[in-house]
Parts: sequence; structure tokens; C-alpha cells
Amino acid sequence: MMAPPVDSQEDTLSIIEGGPGDGVLQRLKLAQPLSHSALRRNALLLAMISWLPLAFLSAIEGSAISGITIPFIKDLAVHVRCLIAIPILVLAEESIGQKIRATVQHFVTSGLVRAEDRERFAQIIAATIRFRDSRVAALILIALVLLFSWATIDYRAGASAGTWYLPRAGGNLSASGYWYALVAMPIFHFLFLRWIYRVTVWARFIKEVAKFDLKLTPAHPDGAGGLAFLGKAVPPLGSILFALSAVLSAGIASRVLFGGASLYAFLPPYAAVMILLLLYFVSPLLLFAPKLHKVKEGGLYQYGTLGTAYTILFDRKWIGGGAPKDEPLLGSPDIQSLGGLADSYQVVERMRMVPVTRINLGMLAIPAIVPAIPLAAIVMPIADIAKDLLKLLA
Repeated sequence: MMAPPVDSQEDTLSIIEGGPGDGVLQRLKLAQPLSHSALRRNALLLAMISWLPLAFLSAIEGSAISGITIPFIKDLAVHVRCLIAIPILVLAEESIGQKIRATVQHFVTSGLVRAEDRERFAQIIAATIRFRDSRVAALILIALVLLFSWATIDYRAGASAGTWYLPRAGGNLSASGYWYALVAMPIFHFLFLRWIYRVTVWARFIKEVAKFDLKLTPAHPDGAGGLAFLGKAVPPLGSILFALSAVLSAGIASRVLFGGASLYAFLPPYAAVMILLLLYFVSPLLLFAPKLHKVKEGGLYQYGTLGTAYTILFDRKWIGGGAPKDEPLLGSPDIQSLGGLADSYQVVERMRMVPVTRINLGMLAIPAIVPAIPLAAIVMPIADIAKDLLKLLA
């Protein structure tokens, strides 16, 4: 079957529209394509499905406000998970989806993909869409959600008694506890794991495109051969890190405040999770490093050769006395061309090996760090944290 033209195919590549669970979401009128208002509606709906029954059931059980060691109202982790993380994971679809779509389109509109590779590019997009909509991936994701739900019930049942979800030692979870384990937690796990899969879909597309003979230019003003636009697709993923970091930070805070646990015992695994996700989100762009290195090395030789040829002619004319007597040196275009050539060579020399900047990385990492600041304030005053940050910036 002949692939559709790239001009139509490029607009259909989205890691948001389709994918695991899309059939169910369509039946519930929660699937893409969606407007901004529809996304806000979905975020609110899922948050309320997760949180309102917990509040209602714990109130009936008498564990919502008092009468127990950790009542529902004091469990920071559940509120952050249901009222902050879940809505963010839904609302992130708009910004990330738009950025990924624009990034894919730019490969063609910028001329990076050669005319003879347009059909192959369309085939890569079609294959990516099939991978995105894989039924096997959907089954694996559902299996993982069910596994996490079982683990949640097992863990909560073995947790210390005196909480809104486990009032008595050796007893069963409360009704609110079962709703948390069988509804609220699976919603969060599904949304988060679906984002992990979506990033995997994006990485697969990048892997295939990295094999193309793209029209990369060593002196491109973006400092990455013309691929710097890829780095701008990274920051929107920070919202996913923010959601997970908020959940982890809230869970750690609850254990420190109510369980007497040491904050420092949680810092290594927390940092490890955030670093691994940062690397996972950025690592696909490293696939362009060999290609960019080759472009840079070739550019240095090419512009070096051009510079040698030009400076020889320049010296012969202006140093060796070959210039016409009536041609003034001051304001000569030869001087301007020499300066422009030097600037171009320096651009090639400073060319990056990866199409991502420190600013891109910072905009991805900061959302992961922000939720940890209140957590750090548990053991360190905010004033001390601010002083340490100022020292780092000084």
C-alpha cells in the first residue's frame, strides 16, 4: 500500500491522539481530539472521581477529620495525588501535544528532510502511529495498573493501623481505602504510565529520523546544525516530572510528619527516580550526537579550507600590495567578509553535539525540583534554603 503524502501524514502524528486506553476513553467521551475547555473538564472529572468518594466515605466512617491517628484530611499524599497530580497529567496533553506536532512538522517545513526521503518520512510516521496504537502495549499497561492496584491493597493492608484507610490492625481496608486502591490509584497509575509510553513512542520516532541523511549545516545560527528546535520539545515534559515529584514529596512528607521516618532516608531514591526520568526524557536526542559530530568535524575542515583560500587572497591583495591604489582599505567589503568568515568559523567551532541547551534542561528539571522545596523545609528553614540557592547562583 502506498504511503499517504507527507503533507497530510505529518499533521496526523501525535503522541496524544490514540494510544493505550483510547477506545475506552472515547466511549466515555474523554478521548482526543479535545479543546482546552474539554481538557479542563476531563481533569476536573477525574479528580472528583478519585477524591470526592474518599472524602464522602471517610466522613461516613468517622475518619475524615479526627478520631484516628491519620485522618483523611491530614493525609497530604492522597490530596496531592488526586487534586494536583491527576489534573496535571491530563492538562499536560495540550502543551506537549502541540509542541510534538510542531516539532514533527518542522522537519519537513524547514527542509531538513530531503525531497527524496519524503515518502520514507511518511512511512516512519505511519509506523509510529501503529506503534502508538499497539494493542499489546495497551494490554501491558493495563496489566501493570492491575499489578500496582494489587500491590497497593497488599501494602495498605500491611501498613500501620490508625489511618483512614486502615483503622484497625489486622483488619481489612476501609471502604474509602478500597476506593483509593481500586479507583483513585489506578487512575493515577494509568495516566502516568501512559505518559511513559507516549515518551517511548516519541523516542522511537526520533530513533528512526536520526537515521536520515538530514540537511544539517555546521554554521547554522542555532548552534546545533539546525536541530535546536528538538530541544524546545523537552521543557513541556517537565509537567509530568512535576506531577510525579509532587506525589513523591507528599508521600515522603506524610511518613516524616506522622510516621517519624527520617527525611534523609528517602532522598537517594527520590533523587534517583527524578534523575532517571530526566535522562529518559532527554536521551532520545542523544541519538543525533554522532551525526552532529560528523557535521561539525566536516564543517571545521570546510570552513578552514575556505578561510585559508580567502586569507591567502586577502594577504596577497592588502599585505602584498596587490590592491588598486584608488581602493581605500577603510570600509572595504574585503574586511567585512574576513570578519564574517571568522564569525562563521567560530559558530562551527561552538556547535553542540546534542540539540538541547542548558536552558532546555533547566526548564525540564526545575518543575521536578519545585515540589521538593516544601519537603526540604521540614528539616531546614526556608531562609537557609534561600541562602544556599543564592550561594549557588553567586
